[in-house]
Amino acid sequence: MKVVFCTFLIVVSATNVFAANLTSVFQSNYYQHLSLNSQEKTLFQNVDIYLVPGLMSEVFLSNDRRSQVNFASLTGDYFGQHKKVLTYKYGFSVKLLSSSSRSVDEIKQNIHNGLEESRRANRKAVFMTHSLGGLALLEELVTQPQEQEGVAGIIFLQSPFYGSSIADFFFGEKLGLNDILKPVLPFVNMSAETVGYLSTESRKTFMASKEQAVAQLVAKIPLFTVSGVVNGEPSMLTPAVNLMSYGCFNVVMNRCYSETLLPSPYSWGDGLVSLKSSLLPDADYVILEGVDHAETVVNLLFTDYEQTSMTEALFKILAAKVSQ
Repeated sequence: MKVVFCTFLIVVSATNVFAANLTSVFQSNYYQHLSLNSQEKTLFQNVDIYLVPGLMSEVFLSNDRRSQVNFASLTGDYFGQHKKVLTYKYGFSVKLLSSSSRSVDEIKQNIHNGLEESRRANRKAVFMTHSLGGLALLEELVTQPQEQEGVAGIIFLQSPFYGSSIADFFFGEKLGLNDILKPVLPFVNMSAETVGYLSTESRKTFMASKEQAVAQLVAKIPLFTVSGVVNGEPSMLTPAVNLMSYGCFNVVMNRCYSETLLPSPYSWGDGLVSLKSSLLPDADYVILEGVDHAETVVNLLFTDYEQTSMTEALFKILAAKVSQ
C-alpha cells in the first residue's frame, strides 16, 4: 500500500511542478511540538484570523440551531480546537464565520463582511478554511479581486476545487437516490444546489473559466493547500474512501468484491475529496497521510493528528510564506 501511495504521489508532484511539497516541513513542526516563535506571534497579532467551516458544519456546532441534527456533544465544535489554541494560547483575533450548507452565496457574504470589518479596522485578514468554505473563499476572491488586497494569507484545508465524485454518486442516476435524499437535506440545513455546486462537472467548469484569475491569486497571496489521504488506514469514512478509490464499497487487497458503482478515473483521497481535486495549480501543499475529511476539524475515532499541534504547525508554515 505504501509503495502504491508513493507512486501516486510522484505522479501528483509531476503534474504540479511549480508547487512545493511542504509535508516534511509540517511533519517537522508537528512532531517537534513547535509553538509559534515571537516573530510569528507578532505577525498574527496584527491580523484578523477567520475560520470558514465547510459542508454540514451546522451539525457539528453546539450553538447552531439551523440543523435539526447535532453531533457537537460527541465530536466537539467544528474548528473548536483551532480557535481555542489561537485565541487562548496566543491571544490572536479569531472569528469563526457562519457557514451555510444551504447557500454558498451566504458563505461568500459572510466572508465579504469579515473582510470589510478588517478593512475598517485597518487590519488584514488570514483565512483558514475547510472544504466548502475554501471554495466559497476562492470564488469570492477571484470574482471580487479588489478584496485580495485585504488578505494576508490562506490555509485551504481539504477543499474539492475540482469537485467530489462522492457528490456525483449520491445525486447521480446510478442509484436513483436523488428523490430520496432531497427531502432529507433541509433537516441538516443543506440544499441540492449546494451539493450540485460540489459536483465534478460544476467545479471543473468553474476552475476552467477562472484559470487565469486563480493563477493570479496563487501568485499574489501567500497560501497553501492541505490534503488528506486515508486509503488503507482506519477511518469512519472507509466506504466512501473505497468508492472514491476503487468504485465500489467492498475492497479487499486493492480489489473490488462488490458491484462497481462509480466509473473511473479513481483517486486516493480523504473519503470525500480526492487528492488531485484538493490541489490548486502551482500552489504549495501539505499531504496528511492517514487523515480523512472530518478529523482535521472535529474529534473522531481514528484521529492521526492532534488538532492543537496541527494548527500550530500549519500556522508556522503560513508565517514563513507571509514573511518571504
